[in-house]
Amino acid sequence: MTERVYDGYVKVDRVDVDLGDGKLIKREVVRVRDAVAVLCYCPATDKFLFTKQFRIGSNAETLEVPAGCIDGNEEPMKAAVREVEEETGRKVVMIRKVGEFFLSPGYTTEKMHLFCAAVGETDLGQHLDGDEFLVIVPMSPKDITEYPFNDMKTKFLVDNFISQFPSWFS
Repeated sequence: MTERVYDGYVKVDRVDVDLGDGKLIKREVVRVRDAVAVLCYCPATDKFLFTKQFRIGSNAETLEVPAGCIDGNEEPMKAAVREVEEETGRKVVMIRKVGEFFLSPGYTTEKMHLFCAAVGETDLGQHLDGDEFLVIVPMSPKDITEYPFNDMKTKFLVDNFISQFPSWFS
């Protein structure tokens, strides 16, 4: 049985779950749209582009990669390109999928799709959603090795990139 117990930006369902031994237990599941996150690099300036914005979960401003929800039946790569162009104002010139993972499969359906992208130098202007306010923070390759990112998707993408291209950062 499934019962909707909250229906807002996120949806929360109480469900009966069989853990494999035939006994049913109750669990809550948070249903959230899947999302994308993109580590952006501008070769012309030799800078990575991050967003700084207030996040209610940490009750603080965070420095993170451009990210956002996938709209409807949108393909993850198209969503990634859209989010980068909306948030940074830069045209994506190359993009590659790095991976995907569930954020916390014990209680939420949200899957994060991860990408790395090269962006153009020209700032075409942000096209933020009405509920967004963020600023772009460019960082050098050296800076990203030293910054203490506390957002997991960002930390994963940065650490993965550094491990793939260690000579860039030595």
